[in-house]
Amino acid sequence: MFNAESRRKSITTIVKKLVTSDPVLRKCVEIGVISPSKTAELLKPAVEAYLETSVSLPAIKIALTRLMEELKSVRDNDRSASVTNILSRSSVELKTDISILIVRITAMDKIYPAVIEVYKYARFLAVMHSATAVTIVTDSNSIELFRKYVNREEVMLEQRDLAAVVIVSPEDIMYTPGVVSYITGILSSEGINIVHVESSYRDTIIVLSKQDASRAFNLLINLLEAIRTLNNKMFRSM
Repeated sequence: MFNAESRRKSITTIVKKLVTSDPVLRKCVEIGVISPSKTAELLKPAVEAYLETSVSLPAIKIALTRLMEELKSVRDNDRSASVTNILSRSSVELKTDISILIVRITAMDKIYPAVIEVYKYARFLAVMHSATAVTIVTDSNSIELFRKYVNREEVMLEQRDLAAVVIVSPEDIMYTPGVVSYITGILSSEGINIVHVESSYRDTIIVLSKQDASRAFNLLINLLEAIRTLNNKMFRSM
């Protein structure tokens, strides 16, 4: 059994863990977009599941109020503020009819001549060279041209009928940690599987199944719009 003090600390710890593990909820709590009462109702089932006992809404509300003050006090130095600042200045594009071709590194000398030919015609093209393989992400018509340059035994994996969501961000994304993990975390929390992810300069390329693509695109569009709204509200309150 918990005494009153240990129970209070447990509720505070659990509420903080639940809020800070969800980037969007954390931001909403931080700037007071949703009230502690509404948030307490949202968190009550999860808090009770952790403690394996009933918890009053006022107790959760008190923990949330304290957490709001704590988040506000560190907001200026908080990494999530830098991440959402980047995303507020980003845009999202959807590319359809995408394929992935992964070939052995030994075929690299064949791939680069193919790139020189294909990039003139490709609707979309991204090439990543790793220690063991070359990954080509391009439109399905262009993938056929790459196939002509390599032997069948050099192909490690080929995937068709995919789509790519491309997030185009300002240049300072290169110096801001956590942006890609924030995006992938949001998609993961919605049960969206990522087939391939690549970050290069200002572009974050996320390849998904055709079935997941429109849902991911709409989710990210809504997310960026929400972040812009929250940032504008925060700026006006300063």
